[in-house]
Amino acid sequence: MDFQPVQEIFTHVISGQTLKKMVFSRPRDRAILRLEVHLFAQNGEPMVQLTRYPADNKALHQNLPPEEAPALLCGELEQNFRQCNILTTGGDCEVKVGKKSLLIHNNIREADPAPLQEHNRDKTRFLPDNKPIPFLQELGIMDREGRVIPRMRDKFKQINRFLELIDDVAGSLPTGRPLEIVDLCCGKSYLTFAVHHYFSVIKHREIHVTGVDLKADVIARCNAVAENLGLHGLTFLQGDILQYNPDFPVDMVISLHACNTATDIVLAGAVRWGCKIILSSPCCHHELAEQLECPDLSFLTGYPILRQRLCEISTDALRSRLLEALGYEVQIVEFIDPENTPKNLMIRAVKGKKPLPQEERSRRLAEYDAVCRWLHVSPTLRKLIQVEE
Repeated sequence: MDFQPVQEIFTHVISGQTLKKMVFSRPRDRAILRLEVHLFAQNGEPMVQLTRYPADNKALHQNLPPEEAPALLCGELEQNFRQCNILTTGGDCEVKVGKKSLLIHNNIREADPAPLQEHNRDKTRFLPDNKPIPFLQELGIMDREGRVIPRMRDKFKQINRFLELIDDVAGSLPTGRPLEIVDLCCGKSYLTFAVHHYFSVIKHREIHVTGVDLKADVIARCNAVAENLGLHGLTFLQGDILQYNPDFPVDMVISLHACNTATDIVLAGAVRWGCKIILSSPCCHHELAEQLECPDLSFLTGYPILRQRLCEISTDALRSRLLEALGYEVQIVEFIDPENTPKNLMIRAVKGKKPLPQEERSRRLAEYDAVCRWLHVSPTLRKLIQVEE
């Protein structure tokens, strides 16, 4: 089995310093369950840190110069693990080791280097554990002493991961005025409160966040929490997101698990309002499952489970391609760490600094429409966003 292509990927992301995190999983034996890889700075020079997690979960660290790491990591994949997930500033890559061949899904593009943290600096966690944070206490995630309640730890990790995804692109937001952020299908609003805290408390920005949801009892509860905490610039409205039309310029739209075509309503609204940043985590991809008819893919679609998964990834791929045709730079990223819930994805889109040239816009739209015809599908997002080639 030829591991040279994988070593080249390792070399590219390490030497280019675009690597954010690398996770080796699916161990061949139980001695070492997981291996994580990070870049860091030591006396101003880049270094690679390997952290191995044995069965007792006590971390074992090893530091290497960048030129030595790719070959060693390739050996780890060849001998000790069956999967590697690579997260970079330019996208992600997944490598799986089969019985006879490698399966590589490489979505890494050229990108700027990731900032290197000095060695021994604590991992960035925007909401630390064991420190009382009022909104987390009010929402039942922390107790009075600031300890995360055990059954809410996954939610706590999810919120921190979401803030990481925002922090990566927050520099694209306008400055010199208050920010306007809208959370559509906000539900219990864990992320709505977290975003308000991130910008107002951590980043010291003047901000107004609006949460919108159809359920009146949920909205009443969220408004009560905001009032109890004395939070300014945080409003919750009850209503249908399809009818929601803000009378202010919206800088960022977020949405967690908007069901089925509700995600398309979220994305279409964000585009219509000219949002700079969109973060949307879709769920319940039913629409294409009811439409897709593609003889060329019958070897997949003949199996109901595979058909459903194909429709899920096709739905989000088409959404992302349409956003790209409209001038957004789009990434599909894992919402929380690969070892927790690998299928939980998020569409993260940042509006380009310059409008796309008409010729490029037309080319992308034509490509999108051609794929839709091939799949025999008519996605809701295309209907909601009326654009011509």
